[in-house]
Amino acid sequence: MAHYLIYTDGAYFPEHERSAIAYVMLGTFPNKEIRRHCQTVKGESSGRAELKAIISGVWVLPDDADSCTIISDSKYALDACAGRCTRFKNNDLLNMYDSIIGGRNINVTYCWVKSHNGNFYNELCDTLCNKAINDFSINKNK
Repeated sequence: MAHYLIYTDGAYFPEHERSAIAYVMLGTFPNKEIRRHCQTVKGESSGRAELKAIISGVWVLPDDADSCTIISDSKYALDACAGRCTRFKNNDLLNMYDSIIGGRNINVTYCWVKSHNGNFYNELCDTLCNKAINDFSINKNK
């Protein structure tokens, strides 16, 4: 069995009426990048984008995963996934998250990092979100 780190980020870009999500997954032994992903999503709030980034990361956890640490700069998304706050919105996404984690019986740890503060993988996820929205903008204008 194995432990994985999943760095995530989500952002809303009102000028494009789109959001972007990104994750980077690391294996902890050896500590190396396993996969990364970014994409745009039409018309989602920042909070929903943050949740979708987390869901995308846990969805592709390898079969040998028995635990993971989700690292995000969104206190809201982490608290909502961990059940540390009242779920009064985004229940569709939170139920999806619960189903993925519960269905796999994975032990999850949640870790908050300050955004734009030099954490390499948090910054990388932010860069991937910006790349996704820039690529969308370029392709839309072709």
